[in-house]
Amino acid sequence: MQRLETWDGKPIGPRYRWEGQVGTLYFGTLFEAYNACLYAHRPASFLFTEDVDAEALRRYAAVLVVGQRVELDPSLDAALRSAGVPVFYDRSCRAELLTGFTPLDVSFDKVALGESGGNDDAAYYRFRRHFLDDAAVLRQALAGADVPPVAECDNPEVLLSEWTSGSVRYIWAVNNTMPDWEPGLAWRVSLLNTQRIPVTARLKVRVPLLHTVIDLLTGDPVSLLGGEFTADLRTVPARVYAVVPLVHGPLPTASADAFGPHVRDVAVSSDGRTALLNTFAWDHNLYGLDLATGRVDWRRRIGHFFAFAPTAWSGGSGGSGGSGGSGGFAAQGFDMRSAEGYHLYLLGGDGAVRRRYALFGLPKKATNWARAEWGYDTALNSFAVAPDGSWVAAGGDLGLALWGGASGTERWAHQWWADRRAPLRLLALDNATLVTYAQGTITGLSAADGSTLWSITVTDSGVFGGGTVSGDRRTVVIPSNAAGGRLYVIRGGALANTIATPAEEVSVSHDGSFIAVTSRAQLKAFDADGGLLWTYTGDDLLRRPRVSPDGTRVAVGSELGTLVVLDRDGTVLAAPDLRALPVPAWLPGGDLLAATWMGVVVRYDTGMRPRWQSRLAPTETDIRPTLLAPDPTPVVRRTGWGNTIHPPLGLTPNLIKDTHALISAELTDPRLVIDLTAQNPIGTLYDGRTDPPAVPWLPWLVVNLVDSGWHGKFLLTIDTFRTQVELTGVTFAEDPAHPESWLRDVRLQWWETENEVWHDGPMLLSGEVDEALHSHPVQPPLRAARFRFATTGGGSWPAGNIRLGELVLHGRPLGASHRDVLARRGRAVLFDERTEDLRASFQHGHNPMFGFQRGDAFSGGTCLRMNGPGQAHPAFRGSTFGHAVPDWDFEIRERPEPGQYRYFQFAWKAAGPQTAGMSVRIGVAWPSPSVVVSVGDATWPPDSVLVEHRVPSRPPVEWRTVRVDLWALTGGRLPRITSMSLLSNGGGALFDQLLLGRTPEDLA
Repeated sequence: MQRLETWDGKPIGPRYRWEGQVGTLYFGTLFEAYNACLYAHRPASFLFTEDVDAEALRRYAAVLVVGQRVELDPSLDAALRSAGVPVFYDRSCRAELLTGFTPLDVSFDKVALGESGGNDDAAYYRFRRHFLDDAAVLRQALAGADVPPVAECDNPEVLLSEWTSGSVRYIWAVNNTMPDWEPGLAWRVSLLNTQRIPVTARLKVRVPLLHTVIDLLTGDPVSLLGGEFTADLRTVPARVYAVVPLVHGPLPTASADAFGPHVRDVAVSSDGRTALLNTFAWDHNLYGLDLATGRVDWRRRIGHFFAFAPTAWSGGSGGSGGSGGSGGFAAQGFDMRSAEGYHLYLLGGDGAVRRRYALFGLPKKATNWARAEWGYDTALNSFAVAPDGSWVAAGGDLGLALWGGASGTERWAHQWWADRRAPLRLLALDNATLVTYAQGTITGLSAADGSTLWSITVTDSGVFGGGTVSGDRRTVVIPSNAAGGRLYVIRGGALANTIATPAEEVSVSHDGSFIAVTSRAQLKAFDADGGLLWTYTGDDLLRRPRVSPDGTRVAVGSELGTLVVLDRDGTVLAAPDLRALPVPAWLPGGDLLAATWMGVVVRYDTGMRPRWQSRLAPTETDIRPTLLAPDPTPVVRRTGWGNTIHPPLGLTPNLIKDTHALISAELTDPRLVIDLTAQNPIGTLYDGRTDPPAVPWLPWLVVNLVDSGWHGKFLLTIDTFRTQVELTGVTFAEDPAHPESWLRDVRLQWWETENEVWHDGPMLLSGEVDEALHSHPVQPPLRAARFRFATTGGGSWPAGNIRLGELVLHGRPLGASHRDVLARRGRAVLFDERTEDLRASFQHGHNPMFGFQRGDAFSGGTCLRMNGPGQAHPAFRGSTFGHAVPDWDFEIRERPEPGQYRYFQFAWKAAGPQTAGMSVRIGVAWPSPSVVVSVGDATWPPDSVLVEHRVPSRPPVEWRTVRVDLWALTGGRLPRITSMSLLSNGGGALFDQLLLGRTPEDLA
């Protein structure tokens, strides 16, 4: 038995493994080896040592030993050497323990020793690469030892296994083919664990004489040529084949009809002759059906992912087709190569793709677990097409634009990209009106010029869902989750009715009088001007309600595959079982079209009798070579947005380099600091070169954890440590080969030291100049010592990874960054109540005795405490700053100007009678020579003392103030103060109100 270690959620080491998440090292090694065998098409099984003898091993073609780190049991060693089968071992074994056996030039411990696979979608990317590399070595070694595969196969990601029962040999072929994409690209559209590419695979099997191969999914023999045949894995996840004698008994069978392209929705052309079906498929994602016969007239692939939201437009003199009244279709696709991602594609009635319109927005990561500000259905990708195709609108998180459909010429745009990210939902009410709705407001805009025709503010709007418009273009119905659910019925630009009901999907009759909604397993019908008429409970979750144009019938599908048709009174008229989730669409004349999640399409007459039935099937045999091919469709996109400077600013000078700034990254809630140096040398970010790093700056596990529920947001911070700067611009030099990771939309924030708070600065947005090297102005300039890059809101950020070759902060240094220096105050407070002034510097693992004490303070309510004998120093901040305190760079002068100082004052006392000595060291970074103020037997290493001021007597048991003249004490040999240390002997000590003063009066 293998025991999985329990998960305890502790991040360990710079590689961000989660302790215990994958299991023991040995189990992880076995897991990798087992999968490598599958990818090599030589499946393996595990043998337990207590079951192993030579006879048991002879049943196998070869033996693979992994993870052997101790001497073999004598019986196991004897069995391996006497079995007479090839024995291999990998580099995770100790070679001296397996002399005489064949070593493999591979180690199966990469999964176990790498980043954890638990709760990490990026593991599918890492593991796949490990398995493919391992399998290549294993395949060559086993072939050389005459260990045959289950079958010869041209795709290592089609996994093969076999089982023999009597005279029948069964072969399983499972499609595990994934896009060869890094997580940052894949996460633009979906999780890696959902991405499997439709393929066909050539299999060559050993077929004995007078035998044949049966496909158990169809029950038919395959077409063999020299033992070779094609396994069609485009619409089925796996196939099972049986190698049987020509004369054989009955075999188990399944049904090929149980699988097909996943139809999501249907649009019917205005003339009722053609239906457009969009599918969630990687190859063909649009199908055009002849509604008279059920024949597939055309197939299309738009974008690089699935197709969404099909609709039909009727045509006309200004229609999108540009050819009069032909009409056509529109559907959304996702272009992985573009910044906007989502596009609305316009198609003619013949399926020809004519033009596409880019989203006026920048989608972030499409996947998150729990904490993204926007949910999965926020209408970021919102488009609308006029009923006659005369215009197209696109609304994203940056703004709203409307173009003429035939010309693609922009009519008008509303944009808000400079200060917020807010998507809108869109509906085409009629040829003259575009409806927008979000954040409690529903607005009718003129399609001609974008002016407001009417606006309705809905109290307690909650979050709007997808709305619908009646066929006569007079009624709008919009659902919301407010107060348990609401439907807002709008006519003539006014709120006609509010109906209390939850609604996941909505449909309305042609005249707008009858509404049907689904909520979980319930279908509800409403009078649009009244209330509830009836409810129906299905056999499972109900989806895709569709009211017939005349309002006499309602069709809905269940996830169990039942198509239910009811009359206006709620009586069930028919409920055929289509075996997969159906989406219905009413046709002119009253017929009903239903297409299922498994690609079955049926047309029913008015009596619910099938007129015809067909099945969708792709013709593309291998989409992989063109999976990311450039999209040749002419594109219309919004221009004139963003704040990039063209040409970009220079790479030098750079405030990051000039101030020796610290660069750090973290996840929030709870805070997890990311060690960027574990990936690349940090200096490459400011070396004056744009060369991108070989690997991204963040482990993929870290990107996976953003908005995961385990952690919150990602932050990238630039800290000049103690230098106030004036920031006038930012330049990013990114990896040209990975545009999916470009920081196109970033919020710049700055730290206000006076009130200890982060403020939002400008949003740095790359617009139409979408290039790897991009500069952004910061106007008005920001003055601070710390800046950070954060999400602009909405989806999870970063969308991909961080692949900066150079990061440049433009501007000039101003001087010291401490709040009192900036305000030119006569007194600088080193500590008095503000624990955050020293917490980051002193509360760390090397200062176990240091802490903050509430109560019994000299000033206010909090003081510094040494809990026992020991020293406390600031944390080490790199070779440039050493053990220094952030924001401390105080000038010590004989005649100080405002913002310069001369005197040091503080209060102290012993924490108990055991305390024998106390000391404060003030000056430069430890252990460089500095001023020390001591009492009792406190001593410092001689090399760390510039001058000592010793207070006579024992450590005071009550608070006592000490003041020293730093200039006079040192003779001007201490020009700056950047650090402080504390010391206590015998027992603990308390320190409070540590101050620098320009004059003695400033300290009074």
